[in-house]
Amino acid sequence: MDQLTWDYMVGLRRDILSAVSGIENARGYLWWDNTIPNSSTRSLLKKILSGAIRDAAQFGLYVVTRHNCSHRSHAKLSDKNGYIWTDPYGLNVEWQDPRFEWSGEQLFQGRRNDPCPCSPNNVSIDHYIIDDFIYEKGAANDICLTIQNALTCIHSAIEESGDKKPRSGIREHLLRSILILNDAIMPMAVEEHIKAVLETRRA
Repeated sequence: MDQLTWDYMVGLRRDILSAVSGIENARGYLWWDNTIPNSSTRSLLKKILSGAIRDAAQFGLYVVTRHNCSHRSHAKLSDKNGYIWTDPYGLNVEWQDPRFEWSGEQLFQGRRNDPCPCSPNNVSIDHYIIDDFIYEKGAANDICLTIQNALTCIHSAIEESGDKKPRSGIREHLLRSILILNDAIMPMAVEEHIKAVLETRRA
């Protein structure tokens, strides 16, 4: 693993660990519950995810978004499948764009309250959205896959951070992302290390 990749994964791991350390179970039985509310955790995780997605572009991993809404101007701007595409990188991606490898994996699929590109005033509306993972041609697929899996776990943690949802679900997904990054950062995966030690003992 080169220095740039190592720095990215260690930095992301550090941010996630910091977020996990601040997540305590709510003390609903106490009127003065001073634990960090889910809304604050969600805001922090969205910031971490946004930065991680932006910085993943240096490794050839991108998240591009398809929008489909019922606004009357949408059909004029959409592709043949009814989608308008956006991305934060200025790629101007189209469906199955040959410049990229399409993993078929998605960060999100469903309804979300975001601006649709067809809106003249950039107003957020509830509409159907798909966030696709794509890889740059020639990118290191193992690195992209590791980052993709870690980002998916962070996104799952955000989905578990709704109001009044148990915080154990948030921690579960964040800890899984840490385990993914641990295995990538270490010279060998923990399971491989355990196997090697056991084989040495049997020798």
